[in-house]
Formats: sequence, structure tokens, C-alpha cells
Amino acid sequence: AEDYAMVDVLSGGRLVFGIGSGYLPHEYSGFGLGPWEKRHRFDEAIEVIETAWRGERFTHHGLYYHFTDVKLNVTPIQRRPPTWVAILRMEAAYYVGRQGRHALLLPYASVEEVAELGAVAREFRRGRTDGGHEPAQGDFTLTLHTYATDDGRGLDEARQAMDNYLSTRLYARKRSVDDLDRKGLLLFGTPEQIAERIVDLGQEGMDHLMACCNFGGLAAPLVRRSMELLATEVVPLVQSMARGRLAVAR
Repeated sequence: AEDYAMVDVLSGGRLVFGIGSGYLPHEYSGFGLGPWEKRHRFDEAIEVIETAWRGERFTHHGLYYHFTDVKLNVTPIQRRPPTWVAILRMEAAYYVGRQGRHALLLPYASVEEVAELGAVAREFRRGRTDGGHEPAQGDFTLTLHTYATDDGRGLDEARQAMDNYLSTRLYARKRSVDDLDRKGLLLFGTPEQIAERIVDLGQEGMDHLMACCNFGGLAAPLVRRSMELLATEVVPLVQSMARGRLAVAR
């Protein structure tokens, strides 16, 4: 809590706190923990952190953590720094929404195709409603592997790097680059192609996009050029396309 409070102070109150419980067996066995306890341990840890951020002395005696009469030396500028929780399943989206927190999802590890994301986003909003939180104020963020090129060779240029990434992941289900691209779970291509997909993701409920641009040993100059295209060409295109679709909808 104090470490991240310091980040908030140093950044002038711009901390965005992203957390996840983990889910792979070795992540628990290495610490001598059982996967069955992860939700309760995770929720209690978040409760302690957010309580400590208030800057007041507090005592906490829970199932896993015990603190008596403690207080942070450094408190965040933000009264309550926003918290994003990483999720994998639809039921987790509802649970996080009901807690009043924001959701962060890596689509290729969670859904079969892009069309399924709308259902996950709706469950998140439903959870916020059921928890007494304003649905529209919740943030549904997606992380996608992204590679922009001036021409149409994005998939070919980034294929080996993406293959490297996929082959070293410890997820139970292996997926091919072509399959992920065909189902809209990658952002590879020209600025126009990527912008079109981003707008589609927005219509499926995405509020923010995290672009994973450096993956699988991709050469630094290629990563840099891709990021430059995102900033200078993709963003303006997305803004223009979104305005156009909104006008049609009205």
C-alpha cells in the first residue's frame, strides 16, 4: 500500500492500480498456498490496501492478515486510487463489477472470439448495478497484442514473435496466430485495419484498450515504428470512425 501510494505522489495523483490473483497451479505451490483460498485471500488483501490508503490508523484481524494500530507514512494524493482487477471468466466480471472496481481482460485467453466480449461486458455492468454502483462509471479494459505496419504485412512480420509468445505461455489451451487473427483477438495490420477493429471492440463494450506492443522478442525498431503508427495514425482514425458511427446511430 505504501509503495503504490508513493507512486501516486511521484506521479501527481495518476496511479492506476492493476492487480490479479493468479490462477496457474505453480503460482500457488511455490508459496505453499492452495488455489481454493485465492479469492478470499485476494479480497482481504485489497481491503487492507484500500483501508491503509485512507491515511488513518487502523487495526485489521482477518482470516489471512493481521495488523494492529498501523498507519502509512506516505498516503496517495487520490482519495481512492482506481483499481483494475484482471479477470479470466464471465463470473469474475460480475464479481468485480459488484465490488465497484474496474475489470481488465486478456481476450485471447478468455473468449473464443471477439463477439463473446459483449456478454462479458454486460455481466460486468450487471454486477455494478447489483452492487449499487453506477454501471457507466465502471471501466472495462481489454489488452490485445498489437502490431501496426504501413502496408498489409503486419501479420507476417509479427508472426514469429507471436508464435514465440504463445508457445511459452502456460495456458491450458494453445491457439494459432491465424486463428486469433481470424476471430478478431489480435490487432495486427495497417492503421485502417487496426482502427476498424478497435471501434468494433468499443461496440462490444470496451472502454479502454491496452496495446501489448513488445512481445515474443520482436525487434525494437519494429516495436517503435508500430507504436508511432498507433499514436499518429490509428488514434485519429478511431476518433473519426467512432464519431461517424455515433452520428449514424443517432
